[in-house]
Amino acid sequence: MIAANGHPHFNEKVLIWDGFLDTLEGTNTWTGVPATKMLIAQAIEDNIDDSELDPCTKGVLDKLKLLSQNDIASIFEKFGLPTNSTYNLKIISGITNSPVALADTRKISKNNYLITMSNAFINGTSNNLNRPTDLSIALLLIHELIHAHFFALYDDFYNNGNVCAYDQYDCLYENYVTKNYSGTSDVQHAQMFDNYIPKIAAVLEEFKPGLTSQYYEDLAISSMYGLQYYNDKYPAGSAARVRIENNRLAEDNNTTRGAATPKGTSCN
Repeated sequence: MIAANGHPHFNEKVLIWDGFLDTLEGTNTWTGVPATKMLIAQAIEDNIDDSELDPCTKGVLDKLKLLSQNDIASIFEKFGLPTNSTYNLKIISGITNSPVALADTRKISKNNYLITMSNAFINGTSNNLNRPTDLSIALLLIHELIHAHFFALYDDFYNNGNVCAYDQYDCLYENYVTKNYSGTSDVQHAQMFDNYIPKIAAVLEEFKPGLTSQYYEDLAISSMYGLQYYNDKYPAGSAARVRIENNRLAEDNNTTRGAATPKGTSCN
């Protein structure tokens, strides 16, 4: 059964079985449609549990879901989909494992992942009373959604108990790059960069139109902070790195940072 807007109906959960996207419509009642990549990605998006998310972040998430060209489902489809099943995502507002983390993503069990958005960050902290802008929250959500998606892909491709993959984004990122791109490490990372950055920038542009392409790209690049490829491509102290990080911090802190001023708006 397909809804008028092209989305499958969902009541409890969705399974992929024998090439079909099967939906539980009621007690022992299932409907199935051919499991295209678009429908699988849409199923994952539609099944995101945001019931424990603060109103500000939920508003940003809802807007990301409704983008016409670059919604969350399109991100999942861009980076590939698990072959054996959909997976479940829950996003909450709460306390992150690290007190300095703006958000984190954890595996609860195979095909079940939890994203925690830091309450302290979303509401403003004693060190920064300004709430982050919607651009900052959107970028953070995109980053964590990709983190969770890499979890699912890693489970699907490897599922070998490599503990680092379940704790660290950089490990998941490396595994994804190695799996999906050929050539030397530098070539692989360049290919990933050329796919990753334009997609995130396009999402941000549709989410908040009217800014320069450089600004969207800088924010997208900032989401790679901490990866070795980022450090190699943008050495500490370089003009490009200073610009990228100042633009990101201006949105995170909702205040001027060097020559950068925030372009997004905050929840009040």
